[in-house]
Amino acid sequence: RMSRLLARACAGADRTWMPATPELDDDGYGARKTALRTFLPTPETPLQVLERHEMLTEAANALPPGLFEEHGAEVRGRRHWEPLTREAYANLYSNAKRDLRGERRLYHAPEDALVTTLHAPASSEEVDSTLPRAVDFYEYIERYQDAVASRKADEAEARRLEAEAERARIAAEEEAARLLAESSMLTDEEEEEEEAAAEGEDAPEPEEPEEP
Repeated sequence: RMSRLLARACAGADRTWMPATPELDDDGYGARKTALRTFLPTPETPLQVLERHEMLTEAANALPPGLFEEHGAEVRGRRHWEPLTREAYANLYSNAKRDLRGERRLYHAPEDALVTTLHAPASSEEVDSTLPRAVDFYEYIERYQDAVASRKADEAEARRLEAEAERARIAAEEEAARLLAESSMLTDEEEEEEEAAAEGEDAPEPEEPEEP
């Protein structure tokens, strides 16, 4: 459980360093994918190949000057694609950060993804070379309990918002039903008035009494 909590601190986990909501909606994604298909070399080429190349190009462009000239083409030419679990990603990310102190982050809106590039610090780049301080058991427990409390608060807030949305939905349905019932009652009254008017027109006029 602790590894899952630590995974939340990594770039991209739980939309860290990303917008709270995707910048493109479903229609925008669909239109963009349709436009990308026109650049495929053959109809048999999967669209994911072009999307991966585009994302790797973004990662290469995030490299600082000097490293881009040395490794930019290598990054763009990579074909290895390995999906990772949250825990595996957190472990890989933390291990890489020990040696690669330089980090660039870029939000790639077309895929709603955070492109994170770890690299050796460039000569013109300032990095934090402070060694991490050892954490004793008491502080570890405090951080763990704070993380658990924060997670529970987030879950409680999500449940509250869900309950409010459900109440709003029920209220909207009840209001729609009430308006429909009122409209039906008005229609019935209008029909009754029209029928009464029609009966009044069809009724024979009363005969005048004969004089003696």
